[in-house]
Amino acid sequence: LRRTMAEGDSHLFNTLVLDIHPYVQDQMFAEREGIFGRRLVAGAFVFSAGLGLVATNCVNAFSYGYDKLRFIKPVFIGDTIYSIRTNMAKRPR
Repeated sequence: LRRTMAEGDSHLFNTLVLDIHPYVQDQMFAEREGIFGRRLVAGAFVFSAGLGLVATNCVNAFSYGYDKLRFIKPVFIGDTIYSIRTNMAKRPR
């Protein structure tokens, strides 16, 4: 499953969660001062969008593994993210 990170969606998410850091909100700042030379997509939005790609309406679904989440490289406006879901055996925890 995949999703392209759109500028408007990124801005709307940042506004909603009050993430106004110039690396994610200010293209001119990111180009001049940022180490990547362009705006980043906030990690919280990357995580949320990725989670939304694999969400189900199953009332027995739980989200184990968030503690192992790692951001291994930056995501920029226009990048496409991919989510992979593995259905594990059902066991009480």
